[in-house]
Formats: sequence, structure tokens, C-alpha cells
Amino acid sequence: MKIECARHWGQPKLVKPKACNNKNLLSFVSFGWGESRPPKCKVWRSNDTVYVLHRDWFSQSISWEDAISRGIIEPEQYREKFIYKNNYSGVILRNEAVISFPVPDLTTFVLNTRFKLVPDFAFMLGVDWVDLHALHHWEDFFMEILRLLQSTV
Repeated sequence: MKIECARHWGQPKLVKPKACNNKNLLSFVSFGWGESRPPKCKVWRSNDTVYVLHRDWFSQSISWEDAISRGIIEPEQYREKFIYKNNYSGVILRNEAVISFPVPDLTTFVLNTRFKLVPDFAFMLGVDWVDLHALHHWEDFFMEILRLLQSTV
């Protein structure tokens, strides 16, 4: 598993790998099912590799006051643009990434999803997999990709 490309908030638009074109697009997978509007992640398959465009790649949340003080939004934008005029939620600084992993055959993928893919993912990030933020979301996310791959065989 590897990170093909990544974009942090404020950087130019993400340039996806050539394998991530519309003819290879399988579908969308949601990440974080407990949230009100979970981000939709595009999933492509090209030969024996799966690519996932993750639209919420460890994004940072900051308070409205921090966003205004850092110049991310203007105070008048805050009053006009947003529906809620309170400070109950934060401003999300969205990060994106395209990750890829090999899928030689589905039976191997089924066996390895819970026991190998999530620890490999954590290793790629440089963290212990038990310390991975929202571990259950990542396990569910990869299982949803597995169900998608099984339905397209």
C-alpha cells in the first residue's frame, strides 16, 4: 500500500494518477458512517491495483476564531456565507490523497483485509495500528471497498 499523491489544505488541486480515469471508476465509498455527511471516496481498479481518492485525508478542524485570525475567512464572510451564526462547529481544512494497494485476487484480499490491510495502512502512515485514529472507520472503509470489489467481479 502506498500514497500515490496527497494535497494539504491551501495547496493546488490534486493531480491524480493516469489509472484514475472515468473508465476505471468502480463507484464511491463513504468514510465515517456515523457522521451527518460522510465524505464520498472514489474507487478505481486498474489491472491488479485499486486506487482510492480519499476526500478527508486526516483533515484538520480549527475554530471559527482561529480561521478568522489566520485570515482563512473574512469576518464579513462568516456572517453572510454560513447558515449557522453560532460557533458550535469548526472550520474543516480539507486534505485529499490517492492511496493504492494491490489486489491480486479477491480470496487473498478477503483474508488480508482485517488482518493485514489496516496494519499495512498504519505502517505506511508511521503509526502503531492500534493508535490509528478512528480505527473502526478504517476497518469498515476497507471492508466496504472489499464488498464493492466482490460485486464487480
